Amino acid sequence: MTRKLSFIVVLCIAIISIFATAYCFAETTYSLTLIDNSSSLNIDSILNNFSSEYLSQNENEDVVVIATYSDNASHDITADLSYLGVETEKRYTYSEIFSGESFSIKLKDIISLQQISYISSVELANVYYALTDDASTSYSYSTDDADTSGIFKNNTLYQGDGMVVAIIDAAFDTSHVAFSQITSSNLALTLSDISSILYDLNSYSQSGASAQSLYVSDKIAYAYDYGEGDTNLYDSTINHGTHVSGIIGANSSSLSGVVKNAQLALMKVADANGYMYNDTIVSALEDCLKLNVDVVNMSLGSNAGFENDDSALQKAVKALEENGISVICAAGNSYT
Repeated sequence: MTRKLSFIVVLCIAIISIFATAYCFAETTYSLTLIDNSSSLNIDSILNNFSSEYLSQNENEDVVVIATYSDNASHDITADLSYLGVETEKRYTYSEIFSGESFSIKLKDIISLQQISYISSVELANVYYALTDDASTSYSYSTDDADTSGIFKNNTLYQGDGMVVAIIDAAFDTSHVAFSQITSSNLALTLSDISSILYDLNSYSQSGASAQSLYVSDKIAYAYDYGEGDTNLYDSTINHGTHVSGIIGANSSSLSGVVKNAQLALMKVADANGYMYNDTIVSALEDCLKLNVDVVNMSLGSNAGFENDDSALQKAVKALEENGISVICAAGNSYT
C-alpha cells in the first residue's frame, strides 16, 4: 500500500511539473519590445519617394530596405516582423562596418518598422542596371594602338606585386585567357588566408561557399557572386567586369594589364535580372575589408545618380578608406 501511494505521489509531481513547464514555455515563446519610433526614423521621407497614387495602387510591391541597428547586436528582423504579421525576405546581414540587415518588404508594411526598438535608421536600397552586350557584335583592337596608349603595357617597376585589387561589377569570365597566369611569387592572398577567415566572410554566410571554390587561382585569389549567392560569376550578355579586370590586371602571353602581377578579387553584384542593389554592394565591400584588399574598383552607377552621406554605401566606403583601402569609383558617365 505504501509503495503504491508513493508511486501515485511521484506520478502527480511529474504531471504537475509537465504542466508547469508547458505553461512556462507558453509564456516565454516570444519577447519583443515595441515602441513608437516614428519621430527618429525617416519612414516618411522614404514614403515621400512615391506619390500617394502610386502607394495606393502598388501597396503590395516589394522593395528592398537596409535597416541599421542602434545596439550593435545581432537580431532576427525577419522573425520579429513576422511576429507583427509582416512578411519579409532576408537578404544580407552586416556586422563589420555597421550592425544591420537588408530585406525585401511590401510598401504598405514599411511603416511597421517604426515599432522595432533596435532600428536606428532605414533606407531604400538604390538599384542600378547592368548594360548588356550584343553577343553577335564582334570586337577588334589594334595591338600597336594598345602598346602606344599604355593600356596593355606598363614598363615601370610597379607591376602590382604583393597587391590585391578588388573589382565590384556586374559579371566576370574567370576562365578568360587574360587571367591565365601571374608572374610573381609575392602573393598577398593565398588559399590558406581564405581558409583562415572563411567563416567571417559574407560569401560563406550567404551560401556556405568553400575556400577552394572562392580561390580560383593565384591570379584570381577570390571570386564570388553576391547577386545570386554562388561562385559562378559568368553572364554571356555582360562583359563589363571582365573588360575592367583585364585593363587592371591581365597577365597572359598576349595581354598585360596596368598592374599585371596584382592579384584580383572579383565580386559580381548583379542578380539574375541584371539588377545591382546597394545592399549587395555593401555586402561585397564588407568582405573587401575582411580580405584586406589594397584597392577597390567600382565601375557602376546610375543616370545623374547621387548618394546620401549617411547611406550604408557611403558608410562602407568611408570605413574602407579609414582602413587604408583606396576606393575608386567611375565618374562622368551619364551625368554621374
